[in-house]
Amino acid sequence: MRYPFCSNLAQRLALVAALIFLPLIGGCSGKGADAPTPDSTSAPTPAVTSSASYYLAGSDIVADGHGRISLDKLDSGAVRISARINQTDAAHTYRLTLQEVGKAGALTLDIDGATGYGEQTFTTDATGAPLVFDTLLRLASIATVTDPAGRTKMSGSVGADAIELITDLSIAGIQAYIARHGVREVKDILSALPPTIRSNYTLVAQTSGLQAASEAEPRIVMFGADGRFLLSVQSAPGPKREMLEIGELQSDGRWIFREIQVATNTASGESCVICHGAEHPRPIWHEYNQWPGVFGADGDTLTSGEADAITRIKASQANSDRFHILPLHHARAGDIFSLPHRQYPYTNFNATTEIVRAVTEGVWKRIRTSPHYKDLRTGFFLNRCSSTVRVTTNPYWARFRSALDAAGERTATDDKAILRALGINDPVAALQLSKKVLDLNTNDSLSYNQASTSLLSFVHFLALDDWIKDQPELGERLARLPDLGAGYVGNVYTGHGLGQSNLESARRYRMQHNFGLSPEDLQRSRERHTAPNYSDGVWRIEQGVLTPAQEVLCNFLEGR
Repeated sequence: MRYPFCSNLAQRLALVAALIFLPLIGGCSGKGADAPTPDSTSAPTPAVTSSASYYLAGSDIVADGHGRISLDKLDSGAVRISARINQTDAAHTYRLTLQEVGKAGALTLDIDGATGYGEQTFTTDATGAPLVFDTLLRLASIATVTDPAGRTKMSGSVGADAIELITDLSIAGIQAYIARHGVREVKDILSALPPTIRSNYTLVAQTSGLQAASEAEPRIVMFGADGRFLLSVQSAPGPKREMLEIGELQSDGRWIFREIQVATNTASGESCVICHGAEHPRPIWHEYNQWPGVFGADGDTLTSGEADAITRIKASQANSDRFHILPLHHARAGDIFSLPHRQYPYTNFNATTEIVRAVTEGVWKRIRTSPHYKDLRTGFFLNRCSSTVRVTTNPYWARFRSALDAAGERTATDDKAILRALGINDPVAALQLSKKVLDLNTNDSLSYNQASTSLLSFVHFLALDDWIKDQPELGERLARLPDLGAGYVGNVYTGHGLGQSNLESARRYRMQHNFGLSPEDLQRSRERHTAPNYSDGVWRIEQGVLTPAQEVLCNFLEGR
């Protein structure tokens, strides 16, 4: 998915700050909010003709954080240098210095502490000579980020023999990287992963998959900032150790799963279909809050054995060819298995949330290609209304039933029938992620619990966003309703809302912070936010949006 970028740094920083720290406003964004009309006086965004990114890390990744520096060759010949880092103080400005090894002088740029982002375009080097992109990549340089006190926060090698980060997180992108850089071992792929992947992982002690795992030598499953790219590696000895298992959500909403033998750069999906399904594969992940076989299986609480394993892993992390990339907290029995770079740190909760987010997006992309999508999607909301709305004299109901009939669904009108009519041939297999496809039976349902909302409710939520775009009056009506509270205020729970000015603002905020951000911006949103009740409310799609909106939606469908 491509995300538009604002035409200058000030616009981009203002956007990211607004997305993370304020209620949703107009701005340069991905889906989930309408982009503003471009300012005809703004300079066009320069095209990037070549680029390279490198990893930045603090001496303590947990405390100091990590990030990336990117060098972009612009069509004008100038070089844009940008950096994205985490673990920043919103009140501070950080300084990035890029200096050739053994040389005086340096290129510098400021990084905004509120967004963790900074960029600067250069035409000359530190000596005043023309700056040439290809020359910059050949030189051995060091990038250093310092805080306002001058303390080194993080650093990394750039150019020459430095490890270039993988920027195309796809199966094709991984294979292209292997071919371009002559990679032969999994450890070199891990060392090239960007921060958004490194920061989001869980550990698996027992698995029914093909990779070996144990408590002492767990499998690493990385789910990224948004769940669209899933990567699994084995730490234990065995035939699968130098293989990558990858799940990728494609732009058409379909998942593909591949096993890549790194040494030969060959990919196969034959063994993947056994578990993930053949016709329409999807991830396998248990629902909240029990994750058998995973560290923190019971509500993200670590056992003594798991805590001991993490302690051993952390002690030898620097010399590991698997765990060296992971930000790891110290752990004790009974602690929460937590991700250092998430404000709500519960590891498996976050994995569940982002996988649900990605699966929902995939289903939504598939169903909206149906020729009868607009009439069928109203069925999701008609089914929430009383029987007085579901009558043949209601044009919405009549068109819905006609669309069902046209798709061959002439009896049932429930969500399964709607999804089948929209092209999801086996809705249970598509949405019930807690089992392998071959283990599903007739007793299994569409019900899959993210934590505060079912996966199906997320589908309804995306359909509602489309409906409001087609019928702006719906959004206007929701804007007349209050947002229901802001979580805990003191010791009193005030409701499932986000503290927004109205229900429509809260809906748009949830849309933006679940489906409208690039992976880096979504990671920043999950890492650092000040919206009231974000951690409890941003995923409460049913309680926070769909249920309080129900009366308004049903009145609209009834013509009132």
